[in-house]
Amino acid sequence: MVIGITIIIYLLTVWGADAMPMVQNLMLIIHCFGFIVLVIVLLVLAPRNPASVVFTQFTNGGGWNSMGLSLMIGQISALYALISAFCCKSSIISR
Repeated sequence: MVIGITIIIYLLTVWGADAMPMVQNLMLIIHCFGFIVLVIVLLVLAPRNPASVVFTQFTNGGGWNSMGLSLMIGQISALYALISAFCCKSSIISR
């Protein structure tokens, strides 16, 4: 699959360069509408909790020794998304 998609992208880039701006604009529109549809579906189908539950109840589903440790372990996966941003910023600052 990867090789097939790579070949298709190569062929479109070489022989379809004139159509690339139109294709990119079309894909932007599709992605924006797709995101809006996804958000609407999640808002309609997701279970709801009152604000008091969301901001005051914490669970230690991993069975860690304390709630603080559970919180820090849980934040690791969210921080992975920021690694590249921190690397880029630190490399720019160090120059």
